[in-house]
Amino acid sequence: MKRKRQQSPPATREVPEIIEVDCEDSTPQNEKNKTKRSWAWTHLKENGKGTHAVCQVALKKSLCGSLLKKDRSGSTKNFHEHLLKVHRLVDPKLTNKIDKSQTDIARWTQTSQLVPKVVLNSDTLKTAIAYFIAEADLPFSVVERKSFKDLVRLLNKHVTPMMNHVSRKNIALQLSRIYIQSQEKLKLGILAQQKNISFTQDAWTAPNVTAFMAVTAHFIDDKYCMVDLTIAIPHVRGSHTGKNFADLFHGVLKEYDCLSKIHTITADNASTNGKMVRELQLLLPSFNTDKQLLGCIAHVINLGAKAGLAVLGTLDDNNGKEISMAEMDSSEPSSVMSILNLTLVPDGIGLDLKTVLKQIHGLCTYVRFSPQRRERFHAVVDFAQPNLCETGAKFTCLNIDVLTQWNSTFHMFQRAIQLRPSCEHFCRENSEVHKFELSSSEWDQASNIMNLLQPLSKATEMLCASKYPSLNLALPVYMVLMKQLKRVQRGLYDQAQLIQPATQIIEKIEQYLRDALKKPIYITSMILDPTIKTRFWKKYEAFIIEYYNLSADNISVTFHEMADKFKDQNNKNNQPTPTGSTSQSSAALAMTENPNTISSKIRDAPDEPEKLDTVEAEIRQYLTEAPEKDGTNILNYWFTRCARFPTLAKMARTFLAIPATSAASEQVFSKGRCIVSWQRSSLNPKSVEELLCVKEWYQLPNSPL
Repeated sequence: MKRKRQQSPPATREVPEIIEVDCEDSTPQNEKNKTKRSWAWTHLKENGKGTHAVCQVALKKSLCGSLLKKDRSGSTKNFHEHLLKVHRLVDPKLTNKIDKSQTDIARWTQTSQLVPKVVLNSDTLKTAIAYFIAEADLPFSVVERKSFKDLVRLLNKHVTPMMNHVSRKNIALQLSRIYIQSQEKLKLGILAQQKNISFTQDAWTAPNVTAFMAVTAHFIDDKYCMVDLTIAIPHVRGSHTGKNFADLFHGVLKEYDCLSKIHTITADNASTNGKMVRELQLLLPSFNTDKQLLGCIAHVINLGAKAGLAVLGTLDDNNGKEISMAEMDSSEPSSVMSILNLTLVPDGIGLDLKTVLKQIHGLCTYVRFSPQRRERFHAVVDFAQPNLCETGAKFTCLNIDVLTQWNSTFHMFQRAIQLRPSCEHFCRENSEVHKFELSSSEWDQASNIMNLLQPLSKATEMLCASKYPSLNLALPVYMVLMKQLKRVQRGLYDQAQLIQPATQIIEKIEQYLRDALKKPIYITSMILDPTIKTRFWKKYEAFIIEYYNLSADNISVTFHEMADKFKDQNNKNNQPTPTGSTSQSSAALAMTENPNTISSKIRDAPDEPEKLDTVEAEIRQYLTEAPEKDGTNILNYWFTRCARFPTLAKMARTFLAIPATSAASEQVFSKGRCIVSWQRSSLNPKSVEELLCVKEWYQLPNSPL
């Protein structure tokens, strides 16, 4: 009987699975000594047997050393993927092709002429599809759908052979190449030209429980245009400690050669960010945490509003929980009073604000949580307020407040008051909601709550903009809010029950305001606003001295000290001259003003016969001139006066670019929910970063990419 031959065990896998990449560059090596022509061999070395290649890319302490199996045909496609995914290295020739296809696509889309058309080839097709995938928040798998391929073939029948080689894998790799190429353009073509850059930072946990950090850069270019860029969204690995965040942030700055360019960091007021910046200061001794870390003012207002609303009473019931889709802010104050601790005596009319709050919340919840009820309420609005549409209003339903957005309570009250006749009719005609019916006096109480919250909501909207300077408004907004809140605290509207909420808001905001007054950046930015200068401080000087002991003379001294630091940089040759550039400037600086108005301001700009040789002379002349009218384009003002006030103009470029809030980085994450959803939870974190960044860069107006 023949002995059955024992099967040998399968060979162990020495390297990760080799992924095929569709790339034009492949080097056949049928002969052992044939010259290696592929660019990949500059980073690889054959092993002794000639069956594998060893990666020679230098890491921090050693070489990579990865063992990559050679293809029998001699192709180096698998080497390309390793170099791209692991070491972020791209074929220089392929990079040039991508760069050309990017330029061709941008030139074609920005001009009205369709000829000459972009040359259709494999590279331009993949580049266009990659941009389409990123900009439209589509999955990579869409390129393999029959309907997508049929659509592309319908548009151009010559694309059929090219589409046969398009797959989700090579489109993802093409996106990585575009990302790396665009990074270099940002680094060398934009950021390298700036001396001072301000940053915002925020962290976010995606629906697939993957954490990211967003870093945005902000500056004013030599044409005095505001520029804000999303430069990185790195994956946060490990615990969310200050050191971990500092290492990530430092790595982003190092990657873009911005270690010496960092001016300020704006972040929310979570304790982790404070620890992050202290760790960052150890890595960057030139960074001063006490002066260059700015708290997000929108977050400060958020904390204050939550503290005030908590005094009126929590709305934490079953209905409210159903619509809360995110966790509460981790920085929410823990010492605020609950309903049970509210000891204020109701006003003389026998009403209680916490009752009014619950009544309106109950009515809004009842209407919003049922499609049938919303339809019934919509019919009531058409009956009770038939002229509502004629006023331009498009709302026909109530709003509901959510735990994570304090201003949703303000919008809930605002909408209920706007639809008051409909609410009254709906409650009278439906027995189920009789309990939510409010009296005339209770509606007046609701208006008082809205009056308390409205300034906070307006301030948040004003300071979260990124298309025009915002830090110059920080101190004026703070002071106006505090003066209004202190009036309420003293019994404005004869509403005793508003006193304690106002007190809680004041206590929460005031601690951040006093910290801001210690940082010269806020004062300098305000004075560099030609519509404000020192006028606001002088107008409110009595109030400011009474509560904060800071006079107009004090802020003038601070401004002079900051200007002295810039006097050595006063080089007029480095500043753009406004002569012959007015039309270009007004076209580029389309902010919030009518272009005709901007042009007239440039034409009417005063002659500049006086030569100001010192910083003191610039400041004296600048502050002597009357403040500009409200609505003046601030950046255009400094563009037309950069020759007259060279030092102050440099200061304006540096300080007016600082964002007052971290809204820019938070907005990145709001778009991230479209990419990482419950249905798309398996995306690689690096792919998420590439998709978000390429989408942001592609949507830039007049994008240099």
